[in-house]
Amino acid sequence: MKESFDLIKKFKLEVKDKKEKFKKKIFKIIIDRINENFLDSINIEYYGNKVPINNISTIVKINAITVLIKPWEKKYLNIIYKTLLKEDRGFLIINDGKMIKLKISKLTEETRKKLIKKVKFFLEKKKIEIRNLRNEVNKKLKKFSYLEEDFLKKKKNEIQNITDQYLEKVNFIFKQKEKEILTI
Repeated sequence: MKESFDLIKKFKLEVKDKKEKFKKKIFKIIIDRINENFLDSINIEYYGNKVPINNISTIVKINAITVLIKPWEKKYLNIIYKTLLKEDRGFLIINDGKMIKLKISKLTEETRKKLIKKVKFFLEKKKIEIRNLRNEVNKKLKKFSYLEEDFLKKKKNEIQNITDQYLEKVNFIFKQKEKEILTI
């Protein structure tokens, strides 16, 4: 019986973690202004280690929509540039050979729709991950053959309620981001 409680507790923690990762991922998508920590999650290969861009360069916020990045070692300029291109966060990225200029371009209706599509893709992916996690836990729960049928059913309902609760939470996060994207 204790195993079933531990299993559900672990499930709840994993689902919460998936929700938090989803939230972090979609809130990295910047719409109208650059916040101070937007580059923290972008890592660069630096002497065999992955480090945030701000650990190997000077970052200067010019205004609400423009940032300059000047690597301390020139050889990292192109590496940072290519990494930012790969990240595809909707910036205008200019490499002048000495520094990189990031600028948020004004969103058109078309780019807003693309961003919503991208966020919706992340949402669906996260929903699938949560449901797969639920299915795995239900399979593990079935292995406890010594549990009574009523108790097993009760635990499955509890797992489904947790799943529904977190699916609702990721939908709410999506709706917030969608509203942010659509707000002009």
